[in-house]
Amino acid sequence: MPDPGPATAWSELVATEPLALVGIEISLVELALVRPVRTAVGSHDRRPLALVRLVATGPDGEVEGWGECAALAEPGYAPEHAAGAFAVLATDLVPALVGLARAGVPGPAAARLALATTPAGATSPMAVAALEMAVADAHLRSGGSSLARALGCTRDRVDMAAVVGRDVPERVAKRVAELAAAGFARIRLKIAPGDDAVPLAAARDAAPEAALSADANGSYGGRPDAVALLGALDRFGLVFVEQPLGTDDLAGHASLSRTLSTPVCLDESLDTVDRVRLAVATGACTVACCKPGRLGGIGPCIDAVSAAAGGGARPWIGGMFESGLGRAVAGALAALGAVSLAGDVSPAAWYLVEDLAPPPVTGRGDDGRAWVQVHGGPGVGPAPDPQVVSRLRSAVVWVPA
Repeated sequence: MPDPGPATAWSELVATEPLALVGIEISLVELALVRPVRTAVGSHDRRPLALVRLVATGPDGEVEGWGECAALAEPGYAPEHAAGAFAVLATDLVPALVGLARAGVPGPAAARLALATTPAGATSPMAVAALEMAVADAHLRSGGSSLARALGCTRDRVDMAAVVGRDVPERVAKRVAELAAAGFARIRLKIAPGDDAVPLAAARDAAPEAALSADANGSYGGRPDAVALLGALDRFGLVFVEQPLGTDDLAGHASLSRTLSTPVCLDESLDTVDRVRLAVATGACTVACCKPGRLGGIGPCIDAVSAAAGGGARPWIGGMFESGLGRAVAGALAALGAVSLAGDVSPAAWYLVEDLAPPPVTGRGDDGRAWVQVHGGPGVGPAPDPQVVSRLRSAVVWVPA
Protein backbone atom coordinates (compact mmCIF):
# COMPACT_ATOMS: atom_id res chain seq x y z
CA MET A 1 0.00 0.00 0.00
CA PRO A 2 1.24 3.55 -0.70
CA ASP A 3 2.27 5.66 2.28
CA PRO A 4 -0.89 7.35 3.60
CA GLY A 5 1.15 10.04 5.34
CA PRO A 6 0.61 12.98 2.95
CA ALA A 7 -3.16 12.44 2.76
CA THR A 8 -3.45 12.25 6.54
CA ALA A 9 -1.23 15.30 6.99
CA TRP A 10 -3.36 17.26 4.54
CA SER A 11 -6.64 16.30 6.17
CA GLU A 12 -5.29 17.48 9.53
CA LEU A 13 -3.62 20.68 8.27
CA VAL A 14 -4.81 23.63 10.36
CA ALA A 15 -3.05 26.43 12.23
CA THR A 16 -2.27 25.76 15.90
CA GLU A 17 -4.32 28.79 16.89
CA PRO A 18 -7.66 29.70 15.24
CA LEU A 19 -7.64 32.20 12.38
CA ALA A 20 -10.35 34.88 12.32
CA LEU A 21 -11.33 35.86 8.79
CA VAL A 22 -11.13 39.57 7.89
CA GLY A 23 -12.11 39.25 4.23
CA ILE A 24 -11.25 37.81 0.84
CA GLU A 25 -10.10 39.65 -2.27
CA ILE A 26 -10.50 38.22 -5.78
CA SER A 27 -8.46 39.67 -8.65
CA LEU A 28 -8.41 38.95 -12.38
CA VAL A 29 -4.92 39.53 -13.76
CA GLU A 30 -3.64 39.30 -17.31
CA LEU A 31 -0.21 37.77 -17.90
CA ALA A 32 1.63 37.56 -21.21
CA LEU A 33 3.21 34.34 -22.49
CA VAL A 34 6.77 34.44 -23.83
CA ARG A 35 5.57 32.53 -26.90
CA PRO A 36 2.18 31.18 -27.97
CA VAL A 37 1.58 27.49 -27.23
CA ARG A 38 -0.30 25.61 -29.95
CA THR A 39 -2.05 22.36 -29.08
CA ALA A 40 -4.35 20.05 -31.01
CA VAL A 41 -7.39 21.91 -29.70
CA GLY A 42 -6.28 25.55 -29.87
CA SER A 43 -3.58 28.09 -29.19
CA HIS A 44 -2.74 29.91 -25.95
CA ASP A 45 -1.22 33.37 -26.38
CA ARG A 46 -2.15 34.93 -23.04
CA ARG A 47 -2.58 33.77 -19.48
CA PRO A 48 -5.31 35.41 -17.41
CA LEU A 49 -5.47 34.25 -13.80
CA ALA A 50 -8.12 34.53 -11.12
CA LEU A 51 -6.28 35.17 -7.85
CA VAL A 52 -7.53 34.88 -4.29
CA ARG A 53 -6.09 36.77 -1.30
CA LEU A 54 -7.52 35.68 2.05
CA VAL A 55 -6.87 38.02 4.99
CA ALA A 56 -7.18 36.73 8.55
CA THR A 57 -5.89 37.49 12.04
CA GLY A 58 -4.07 34.97 14.17
CA PRO A 59 -2.04 34.93 17.38
CA ASP A 60 0.78 36.91 15.73
CA GLY A 61 -1.40 39.43 13.93
CA GLU A 62 -2.59 39.61 10.35
CA VAL A 63 -1.84 36.76 7.96
CA GLU A 64 -2.56 36.41 4.25
CA GLY A 65 -3.27 33.31 2.22
CA TRP A 66 -2.93 33.32 -1.56
CA GLY A 67 -4.49 30.99 -4.12
CA GLU A 68 -4.73 30.93 -7.90
CA CYS A 69 -7.22 29.35 -10.26
CA ALA A 70 -5.82 27.12 -13.02
CA ALA A 71 -8.64 27.89 -15.49
CA LEU A 72 -7.29 29.05 -18.87
CA ALA A 73 -8.37 32.02 -20.99
CA GLU A 74 -11.08 30.11 -22.83
CA PRO A 75 -13.08 26.91 -22.20
CA GLY A 76 -11.82 23.96 -24.22
CA TYR A 77 -9.28 22.03 -22.24
CA ALA A 78 -11.82 22.28 -19.40
CA PRO A 79 -15.27 23.89 -19.13
CA GLU A 80 -14.01 26.56 -16.73
CA HIS A 81 -12.24 29.70 -17.92
CA ALA A 82 -10.51 32.49 -16.00
CA ALA A 83 -13.15 35.21 -16.31
CA GLY A 84 -15.93 32.76 -15.47
CA ALA A 85 -13.98 31.48 -12.46
CA PHE A 86 -13.52 35.07 -11.26
CA ALA A 87 -17.27 35.60 -11.48
CA VAL A 88 -18.24 32.39 -9.68
CA LEU A 89 -15.68 33.08 -6.96
CA ALA A 90 -17.04 36.60 -6.41
CA THR A 91 -20.74 35.77 -6.51
CA ASP A 92 -20.91 32.27 -5.02
CA LEU A 93 -17.83 30.55 -3.62
CA VAL A 94 -16.17 33.35 -1.67
CA PRO A 95 -19.42 34.35 0.07
CA ALA A 96 -19.92 30.67 0.88
CA LEU A 97 -16.44 30.46 2.42
CA VAL A 98 -17.08 33.66 4.40
CA GLY A 99 -20.15 31.96 5.85
CA LEU A 100 -18.14 28.85 6.71
CA ALA A 101 -15.48 30.93 8.45
CA ARG A 102 -17.72 32.70 10.97
CA ALA A 103 -16.33 30.51 13.75
CA GLY A 104 -12.80 30.63 12.33
CA VAL A 105 -11.14 29.80 9.02
CA PRO A 106 -11.58 26.02 8.48
CA GLY A 107 -8.73 23.79 7.39
CA PRO A 108 -8.24 23.38 3.62
CA ALA A 109 -9.64 19.85 3.49
CA ALA A 110 -12.82 20.85 5.32
CA ALA A 111 -13.17 24.05 3.27
CA ARG A 112 -12.77 22.22 -0.04
CA LEU A 113 -15.25 19.51 0.88
CA ALA A 114 -17.88 22.04 1.91
CA LEU A 115 -17.41 24.23 -1.16
CA ALA A 116 -17.21 21.35 -3.64
CA THR A 117 -20.67 20.16 -2.61
CA THR A 118 -22.37 23.51 -3.27
CA PRO A 119 -24.15 23.93 -6.64
CA ALA A 120 -21.50 26.38 -7.86
CA GLY A 121 -18.60 24.36 -6.50
CA ALA A 122 -19.76 21.11 -8.05
CA THR A 123 -19.30 22.60 -11.53
CA SER A 124 -16.24 24.76 -10.73
CA PRO A 125 -13.49 22.50 -9.32
CA MET A 126 -10.71 24.86 -10.43
CA ALA A 127 -12.29 27.79 -8.61
CA VAL A 128 -12.75 25.61 -5.52
CA ALA A 129 -9.08 24.62 -5.77
CA ALA A 130 -8.05 28.29 -5.70
CA LEU A 131 -9.87 28.81 -2.41
CA GLU A 132 -8.48 25.58 -0.96
CA MET A 133 -4.98 26.85 -1.83
CA ALA A 134 -5.58 30.23 -0.20
CA VAL A 135 -6.93 28.61 2.98
CA ALA A 136 -3.95 26.25 3.15
CA ASP A 137 -1.53 29.11 2.53
CA ALA A 138 -2.97 31.12 5.42
CA HIS A 139 -2.78 28.20 7.85
CA LEU A 140 0.76 27.31 6.77
CA ARG A 141 1.99 30.90 7.03
CA SER A 142 0.41 31.25 10.45
CA GLY A 143 2.22 28.10 11.59
CA GLY A 144 5.51 28.98 9.86
CA SER A 145 5.54 25.78 7.79
CA SER A 146 5.95 25.06 4.09
CA LEU A 147 3.60 22.82 2.14
CA ALA A 148 6.38 20.32 1.45
CA ARG A 149 7.28 20.11 5.12
CA ALA A 150 3.64 19.69 6.15
CA LEU A 151 3.26 16.80 3.69
CA GLY A 152 6.44 15.09 4.87
CA CYS A 153 8.32 15.45 1.56
CA THR A 154 11.93 14.35 1.87
CA ARG A 155 13.27 15.86 -1.39
CA ASP A 156 14.22 19.53 -1.45
CA ARG A 157 14.66 19.70 -5.23
CA VAL A 158 12.90 18.08 -8.19
CA ASP A 159 13.69 17.54 -11.87
CA MET A 160 11.91 19.68 -14.44
CA ALA A 161 9.93 18.82 -17.56
CA ALA A 162 9.11 21.23 -20.39
CA VAL A 163 6.50 21.56 -23.12
CA VAL A 164 6.87 22.52 -26.78
CA GLY A 165 3.81 23.60 -28.73
CA ARG A 166 2.93 22.56 -32.28
CA ASP A 167 5.05 24.34 -34.87
CA VAL A 168 7.01 23.78 -38.05
CA PRO A 169 9.61 20.99 -37.63
CA GLU A 170 12.59 23.36 -37.80
CA ARG A 171 11.40 25.47 -34.88
CA VAL A 172 10.36 22.39 -32.89
CA ALA A 173 13.83 20.91 -33.36
CA LYS A 174 15.51 24.17 -32.33
CA ARG A 175 13.40 24.49 -29.19
CA VAL A 176 13.91 20.84 -28.21
CA ALA A 177 17.66 21.20 -28.65
CA GLU A 178 17.64 24.29 -26.40
CA LEU A 179 15.63 22.55 -23.69
CA ALA A 180 17.76 19.41 -23.85
CA ALA A 181 20.91 21.53 -23.53
CA ALA A 182 19.34 23.30 -20.53
CA GLY A 183 19.00 19.93 -18.78
CA PHE A 184 15.25 19.37 -18.76
CA ALA A 185 14.60 15.79 -17.68
CA ARG A 186 11.67 15.34 -20.08
CA ILE A 187 10.37 17.35 -23.05
CA ARG A 188 6.70 17.05 -24.01
CA LEU A 189 5.70 17.82 -27.59
CA LYS A 190 2.16 18.80 -28.54
CA ILE A 191 0.98 16.71 -31.51
CA ALA A 192 -2.11 16.15 -33.66
CA PRO A 193 -2.99 13.70 -36.46
CA GLY A 194 -1.40 14.65 -39.74
CA ASP A 195 1.57 16.56 -38.35
CA ASP A 196 2.82 14.24 -35.64
CA ALA A 197 5.65 12.13 -37.07
CA VAL A 198 7.62 14.88 -38.83
CA PRO A 199 8.14 17.18 -35.80
CA LEU A 200 8.80 14.16 -33.58
CA ALA A 201 11.44 12.93 -36.02
CA ALA A 202 12.99 16.41 -36.12
CA ALA A 203 12.99 16.55 -32.30
CA ARG A 204 14.58 13.12 -32.02
CA ASP A 205 17.28 14.08 -34.53
CA ALA A 206 17.95 17.31 -32.61
CA ALA A 207 18.21 15.57 -29.23
CA PRO A 208 18.88 11.84 -29.71
CA GLU A 209 19.25 11.12 -25.99
CA ALA A 210 16.44 13.33 -24.70
CA ALA A 211 13.46 11.85 -22.87
CA LEU A 212 10.58 12.87 -25.14
CA SER A 213 6.85 12.45 -24.67
CA ALA A 214 3.95 13.43 -26.93
CA ASP A 215 0.68 15.08 -25.89
CA ALA A 216 -2.25 14.67 -28.29
CA ASN A 217 -4.95 16.38 -26.16
CA GLY A 218 -7.47 13.75 -27.29
CA SER A 219 -7.11 14.61 -30.99
CA TYR A 220 -6.96 11.00 -32.26
CA GLY A 221 -10.35 10.15 -30.78
CA GLY A 222 -12.96 8.95 -33.27
CA ARG A 223 -10.47 8.34 -36.07
CA PRO A 224 -10.55 4.87 -37.68
CA ASP A 225 -6.80 5.17 -38.35
CA ALA A 226 -5.92 6.13 -34.77
CA VAL A 227 -4.21 2.84 -33.90
CA ALA A 228 -2.09 2.91 -37.06
CA LEU A 229 -1.11 6.55 -36.61
CA LEU A 230 -0.21 6.12 -32.95
CA GLY A 231 1.57 2.84 -33.60
CA ALA A 232 3.83 4.66 -36.05
CA LEU A 233 5.08 6.79 -33.14
CA ASP A 234 6.53 3.76 -31.33
CA ARG A 235 9.77 4.14 -33.27
CA PHE A 236 10.60 7.40 -31.50
CA GLY A 237 11.16 5.76 -28.11
CA LEU A 238 8.78 8.09 -26.27
CA VAL A 239 8.46 8.03 -22.50
CA PHE A 240 4.69 8.01 -23.12
CA VAL A 241 1.96 9.31 -25.42
CA GLU A 242 -0.49 11.48 -23.50
CA GLN A 243 -4.27 11.55 -23.92
CA PRO A 244 -4.42 10.19 -27.47
CA LEU A 245 -8.20 9.55 -27.43
CA GLY A 246 -11.27 11.32 -26.06
CA THR A 247 -11.77 12.17 -22.41
CA ASP A 248 -14.46 9.54 -21.79
CA ASP A 249 -12.90 6.73 -23.83
CA LEU A 250 -11.24 4.64 -21.13
CA ALA A 251 -12.02 1.41 -23.03
CA GLY A 252 -10.30 2.73 -26.14
CA HIS A 253 -7.26 3.77 -24.13
CA ALA A 254 -7.12 0.35 -22.50
CA SER A 255 -7.11 -1.25 -25.94
CA LEU A 256 -4.37 1.12 -27.09
CA SER A 257 -2.29 0.30 -24.02
CA ARG A 258 -2.38 -3.36 -25.01
CA THR A 259 -1.44 -2.55 -28.62
CA LEU A 260 1.24 0.13 -28.46
CA SER A 261 4.81 -0.31 -27.29
CA THR A 262 4.70 3.30 -26.06
CA PRO A 263 3.11 3.67 -22.60
CA VAL A 264 -0.21 5.51 -22.54
CA CYS A 265 -0.66 8.47 -20.18
CA LEU A 266 -4.01 10.05 -19.34
CA ASP A 267 -4.56 13.71 -18.50
CA GLU A 268 -7.96 15.20 -19.39
CA SER A 269 -9.64 11.88 -18.51
CA LEU A 270 -8.38 12.11 -14.92
CA ASP A 271 -10.61 14.81 -13.46
CA THR A 272 -11.54 12.98 -10.23
CA VAL A 273 -9.77 10.56 -7.94
CA ASP A 274 -12.35 7.90 -8.78
CA ARG A 275 -11.53 8.29 -12.47
CA VAL A 276 -7.85 7.80 -11.68
CA ARG A 277 -8.63 4.59 -9.84
CA LEU A 278 -10.86 3.33 -12.67
CA ALA A 279 -8.39 4.23 -15.42
CA VAL A 280 -5.51 2.46 -13.70
CA ALA A 281 -7.60 -0.57 -12.71
CA THR A 282 -8.89 -1.07 -16.27
CA GLY A 283 -5.48 -0.66 -17.86
CA ALA A 284 -6.44 2.57 -19.65
CA CYS A 285 -3.11 4.09 -18.63
CA THR A 286 0.19 3.15 -17.05
CA VAL A 287 1.16 6.81 -16.57
CA ALA A 288 -1.07 9.39 -14.86
CA CYS A 289 -0.86 13.16 -15.15
CA CYS A 290 -2.19 14.57 -11.87
CA LYS A 291 -3.09 18.27 -11.92
CA PRO A 292 -4.30 19.88 -8.69
CA GLY A 293 -6.40 22.47 -10.52
CA ARG A 294 -8.22 19.99 -12.74
CA LEU A 295 -8.71 17.49 -9.91
CA GLY A 296 -10.23 20.18 -7.69
CA GLY A 297 -7.40 20.93 -5.30
CA ILE A 298 -4.21 19.91 -3.56
CA GLY A 299 -6.00 17.32 -1.43
CA PRO A 300 -7.55 15.44 -4.36
CA CYS A 301 -4.21 15.59 -6.19
CA ILE A 302 -2.48 13.91 -3.25
CA ASP A 303 -5.17 11.20 -3.30
CA ALA A 304 -4.83 10.81 -7.08
CA VAL A 305 -1.06 10.35 -6.84
CA SER A 306 -1.57 7.66 -4.20
CA ALA A 307 -4.31 5.96 -6.25
CA ALA A 308 -2.15 5.89 -9.39
CA ALA A 309 0.97 4.64 -7.67
CA GLY A 310 -0.99 2.13 -5.61
CA GLY A 311 -2.44 0.68 -8.82
CA GLY A 312 0.95 0.34 -10.47
CA ALA A 313 0.89 3.46 -12.68
CA ARG A 314 3.55 6.17 -12.68
CA PRO A 315 2.16 9.54 -11.56
CA TRP A 316 3.56 12.94 -12.40
CA ILE A 317 2.44 16.47 -11.63
CA GLY A 318 1.11 18.44 -14.57
CA GLY A 319 0.85 22.19 -14.90
CA MET A 320 -1.27 24.80 -16.68
CA PHE A 321 1.12 27.74 -17.13
CA GLU A 322 0.68 28.90 -13.54
CA SER A 323 2.34 31.85 -11.88
CA GLY A 324 5.24 31.19 -9.53
CA LEU A 325 2.74 30.60 -6.72
CA GLY A 326 1.01 27.73 -8.52
CA ARG A 327 4.33 26.35 -9.73
CA ALA A 328 5.55 26.16 -6.14
CA VAL A 329 2.52 24.02 -5.27
CA ALA A 330 3.36 21.73 -8.19
CA GLY A 331 6.95 21.52 -6.95
CA ALA A 332 5.89 20.39 -3.49
CA LEU A 333 3.54 17.77 -4.94
CA ALA A 334 6.30 16.59 -7.30
CA ALA A 335 8.44 15.95 -4.22
CA LEU A 336 5.97 13.37 -2.87
CA GLY A 337 7.59 9.97 -2.57
CA ALA A 338 5.08 8.31 -4.91
CA VAL A 339 5.86 10.68 -7.83
CA SER A 340 8.40 9.08 -10.15
CA LEU A 341 8.47 11.25 -13.29
CA ALA A 342 9.60 14.83 -13.84
CA GLY A 343 6.66 17.22 -13.92
CA ASP A 344 5.67 20.73 -14.94
CA VAL A 345 7.63 22.52 -12.22
CA SER A 346 9.94 24.77 -14.25
CA PRO A 347 10.11 28.44 -13.19
CA ALA A 348 7.33 30.58 -14.62
CA ALA A 349 9.96 32.78 -16.28
CA TRP A 350 10.33 30.06 -18.92
CA TYR A 351 6.87 30.88 -20.27
CA LEU A 352 5.60 34.13 -18.65
CA VAL A 353 6.94 37.55 -19.65
CA GLU A 354 6.39 38.72 -16.08
CA ASP A 355 5.67 36.60 -13.03
CA LEU A 356 3.71 37.59 -9.95
CA ALA A 357 6.10 36.02 -7.44
CA PRO A 358 9.87 35.84 -6.92
CA PRO A 359 11.64 33.09 -8.91
CA PRO A 360 12.73 29.83 -7.27
CA VAL A 361 16.32 28.64 -6.96
CA THR A 362 17.42 26.40 -9.83
CA GLY A 363 20.59 24.51 -10.70
CA ARG A 364 22.15 21.55 -12.49
CA GLY A 365 23.05 18.22 -10.92
CA ASP A 366 26.17 16.15 -11.54
CA ASP A 367 24.13 14.21 -14.12
CA GLY A 368 23.44 17.42 -16.05
CA ARG A 369 19.75 17.49 -15.15
CA ALA A 370 18.19 20.82 -14.29
CA TRP A 371 16.43 21.01 -10.95
CA VAL A 372 14.23 23.49 -9.14
CA GLN A 373 14.32 23.92 -5.38
CA VAL A 374 11.09 23.01 -3.59
CA HIS A 375 9.63 26.01 -1.76
CA GLY A 376 10.84 25.81 1.83
CA GLY A 377 9.45 29.03 3.27
CA PRO A 378 6.11 29.45 5.03
CA GLY A 379 3.04 28.85 2.90
CA VAL A 380 2.27 26.90 -0.24
CA GLY A 381 4.66 29.09 -2.23
CA PRO A 382 6.12 32.59 -2.51
CA ALA A 383 3.49 35.28 -2.07
CA PRO A 384 2.65 37.34 -5.17
CA ASP A 385 3.87 40.93 -5.18
CA PRO A 386 0.79 43.07 -4.41
CA GLN A 387 2.12 45.93 -6.56
CA VAL A 388 2.52 43.64 -9.58
CA VAL A 389 -0.94 42.19 -9.00
CA SER A 390 -2.44 45.68 -8.78
CA ARG A 391 -0.71 46.80 -11.98
CA LEU A 392 -1.74 43.74 -14.03
CA ARG A 393 -5.29 43.20 -12.85
CA SER A 394 -8.37 44.17 -14.79
CA ALA A 395 -10.96 43.52 -12.06
CA VAL A 396 -11.05 43.20 -8.28
CA VAL A 397 -13.71 42.38 -5.69
CA TRP A 398 -13.37 42.54 -1.89
CA VAL A 399 -15.75 40.44 0.22
CA PRO A 400 -15.57 41.34 3.94
CA ALA A 401 -16.21 38.80 6.68
